[in-house]
Amino acid sequence: SEFQKGSEKGDASERDIKLTLEDADLWNKFKELTNEMIVTKTGRRMFPVLRASVSGLDPNAMYSVLLDFVAADNNR
Repeated sequence: SEFQKGSEKGDASERDIKLTLEDADLWNKFKELTNEMIVTKTGRRMFPVLRASVSGLDPNAMYSVLLDFVAADNNR
């Protein structure tokens, strides 16, 4: 999966920024079923692990990356 914004220019909002989901094939397989929560002593981990790569950023700029998880249903 890949998201893309603008074409590279001086303004950071117009750069050719790409966010790519790593292991997209594995995520697509889990999308049909569900993800797994692995319970550990320190809490819970999600499987598959969420990993993404970002390209096209200005090395002299600062960015914020936000991720929001939304419940798919009323189950825990």
